[in-house]
Amino acid sequence: MSKEKLEGLVKRMEVTLMEMEQLKLHCGRQSEELSQLVVELRRENQELTEKYNQLAQDMKEAKEIIEQLQDTKYAFDAKERQAQKLSRQL
Repeated sequence: MSKEKLEGLVKRMEVTLMEMEQLKLHCGRQSEELSQLVVELRRENQELTEKYNQLAQDMKEAKEIIEQLQDTKYAFDAKERQAQKLSRQL
């Protein structure tokens, strides 16, 4: 191999090594960014899970209240019918 070819090869290898170093730094920065995003997504997921659980509890309580109100209404309606029946009998 001639001296010029050898020097050219060495120069290309140096350029390749510099590119690899830049790529390594770039990947390192991206890895840090991704790690931060993962932490943020986990936090948001936790918050959403807590909100969902609270909403599910609120919904359960609302359904129970609705059922109680319906029971009260049915009882009231029955008493009203009974009162009307008694009123007609008098």
